[in-house]
Amino acid sequence: MWLNQNIGLSILWPLFRYDWLRAALILSFVLTLVSLMISGMALYEQQLESSLAAKQPHIRIQSVSDLMPEKTARNWQKKLTERLAEVKAITPYLAEQRFINWKAGIVLPGRHQLQSYKKYSMTHTNIIGIDKTPPGILPLLADKAYVSGVFRQRLTPLEQTAAWYLDDDSAVMNKVLDNSFYPPISQAVQLRTQINEKVYRFNVKQTITDYSEKAKLFTSLKNAQTMLADGEPVVSGLYINIKSPRQASVVSEQLKQMDDIFSEPVRVATWLDDALKQRQLIVLLKVVVMVLSIIVATLGMLLVLLIEYKTVVAKRHPLSVFYKLGLIPELHLWLVLVACAAIAAVIAQLLAYAGSYYVIGNSELFSACKTELTAVPWLIVLLIIFSLSAWVTVRAAVREGAVAS
Repeated sequence: MWLNQNIGLSILWPLFRYDWLRAALILSFVLTLVSLMISGMALYEQQLESSLAAKQPHIRIQSVSDLMPEKTARNWQKKLTERLAEVKAITPYLAEQRFINWKAGIVLPGRHQLQSYKKYSMTHTNIIGIDKTPPGILPLLADKAYVSGVFRQRLTPLEQTAAWYLDDDSAVMNKVLDNSFYPPISQAVQLRTQINEKVYRFNVKQTITDYSEKAKLFTSLKNAQTMLADGEPVVSGLYINIKSPRQASVVSEQLKQMDDIFSEPVRVATWLDDALKQRQLIVLLKVVVMVLSIIVATLGMLLVLLIEYKTVVAKRHPLSVFYKLGLIPELHLWLVLVACAAIAAVIAQLLAYAGSYYVIGNSELFSACKTELTAVPWLIVLLIIFSLSAWVTVRAAVREGAVAS
């Protein structure tokens, strides 16, 4: 039997070499294209998530009772810093949304006189107070630094950092609050507002683009407590930045299991939980790429099967001779099965990845259990492809061979 197979292959090669080479070329092209699409998607997804997460706190721990003593939050902060190796920065915060009538005026250095407040904004604003202790939560290398001084020179990164850490009354606006002013703000300003007959002033020299739809003003925790809680030492919870933003889901799950640290019920959320549009954008990107990959792999598989079937039908006269010798059914069947198995492996991997990743929604959990997740899809898909390929090929070979005989 082994001798007959060797003889059959040497005889069949001149007859089928172009069909086999065409199938191999299609298979290689499909594998390369699918690999490039998935790799490109993964790289772009990583860059997109990193750029979005860099503009906002990665994890938020909030008390169920909305407010909690600052002393309790400081105790949690100390324990979490010791427990979690992934923590890059952690700070208590106090946040509240209020409808505020803002006024902005320009201060020229060296003159110590404020120009009249000629810029106005009336909008719901999230006042957020955080610690001004490095390493901080905010990206101080802001997307937009205002110009300052008589010569209207743009602030350098060092000046931006110094303005935030050294000035107790400094604040940072997000892009939504910046765009709400009319006329537009073009240089460093002092914001002024009045709440409960008290006047509050903030020095603003930069803005950040956090991709939020809500107006936000970041200031010191002390200023926020004075403005929102009448000076009471209370906070809303903790903001946490981690070294790898893609690990936010894993770290949040770990935090939910740390009942020994939290003395009261808390809500843990990641930056994607608060950013619906950003999450939809990332999910849409994944779905489009995975659907395209599955379509390409499926078309490649069908094309290879068509070539193999065409080979049997178009060359039915030469096949009649090989059929009588008992060579074609076995040898050609194995060639078809090998080609189909390779493509089926790609499709099985795509289906397993899509099903597990998008159902779980977590790449780290997928990596931890991908062996178990991919075993069943591989087995099912390969079994179906093997059965169909064997049935089509054997039936075609027997039918054409019988007709030719």
